[in-house]
Amino acid sequence: MAAGAAGAKPGARDPTLVHRVPVGAPSGAWPMQRGDGARSGRTRLLFPTNPVVSRRIPLFADLATSPVVDEREHLVVATKDGKLIEILPNGEVASNLTLDAPAVLGPVLSNDGTRFVVTRDGVVVGVSRDGIVSFTTPLGATRGQAVAEPLTTTDGCAVAALGPRATKIGEGGEIRGVAELDEVIVAMTESPRALYLSTETGRVFEWTPPASPRAVGNFGGKPTSEVVASTATTLLTVVRNSTLVEIDVRDGARTLLAGLAPDAVIDTPALTPSGELRLMTRSGWLLGYSKSHETFRHSTTPPSTLPVFNYPDAMLPPLVDPAGSIAYVTSAATVGVALPDGEIRTAVLSECGAPSALVPVGRRVLAAFCRSGFIALISDSATSADIRGRAPAPAKPHFP
Repeated sequence: MAAGAAGAKPGARDPTLVHRVPVGAPSGAWPMQRGDGARSGRTRLLFPTNPVVSRRIPLFADLATSPVVDEREHLVVATKDGKLIEILPNGEVASNLTLDAPAVLGPVLSNDGTRFVVTRDGVVVGVSRDGIVSFTTPLGATRGQAVAEPLTTTDGCAVAALGPRATKIGEGGEIRGVAELDEVIVAMTESPRALYLSTETGRVFEWTPPASPRAVGNFGGKPTSEVVASTATTLLTVVRNSTLVEIDVRDGARTLLAGLAPDAVIDTPALTPSGELRLMTRSGWLLGYSKSHETFRHSTTPPSTLPVFNYPDAMLPPLVDPAGSIAYVTSAATVGVALPDGEIRTAVLSECGAPSALVPVGRRVLAAFCRSGFIALISDSATSADIRGRAPAPAKPHFP
């Protein structure tokens, strides 16, 4: 059963006092996992069309979680040694904060620039743009793992899930609502309609805090990717790594969009500006779908006579820019940009090991995080000497 929590919460505001609430899309070039609360994989920054590695920035500790990028093009990184670091595009460290415990979720960026991160102790830490801790809010004891990626909402809050419990945290650290489900939450998504919580068995709950969540559908199996809000009323995800499923939250109707067995889908599909899907498979295909029909197919691996299950695992999901170009990185450390006309341009990340993240940083600049200890900045060959910071527009969900 789903239930909403009530009663006094740590840091709660006095409801009789007037206070300002920031509204609008979260700030930054890449403020959270998959770029926005809709998990669309889209950015408002153009990708390089002639990608080359223009700079290598040392990273002296492994990533603990997915990196994000703020509106000043600072890379905000949580590391396994318990630090929250901000790195400039020129490689300088803007701030270096030691947390009380290593991060397990986040960071995510709110629309006022607050960095939210959840530590191993179950504490939400709020950090200002200047690297100063502004609040610490315990989420309370929980059961089950922290699986779902956190998100920040258009009303300036953050939502974090530990096991079966989701908590909405205000910009000052106060708790705005709690949803307690009876199974682990594996994905969270925001559309203009509401927040959506998806569980390990595929159930989907609509949540408008502080009210209790209500069941609106079932994907028919455990989501093995983020759940994407493809429109204001439709959600889609990959089930069992090979089936692309969509539900309509108005009536719970479930639609099979694609079945790719025995191949397997890598993580989360991305949405182009026209609403088409782009996804990666473990056999190295970049595929496109529209209305259940394949529209695009490109191999990201060299030709091979090996069986399909021995091909390299692409590992990371694709990104989409406003022109409809697709950026991806393979486990063989090749960054590719598929242009709207289907032409593919690539850059090789030498000595990268296995890439652990790919994010947009600035206009025509991407950052690939390499497990061998550095960040590779990828920019256009014509402009690789000029990768100074710019002020990108904030990423916003797009709903066709």
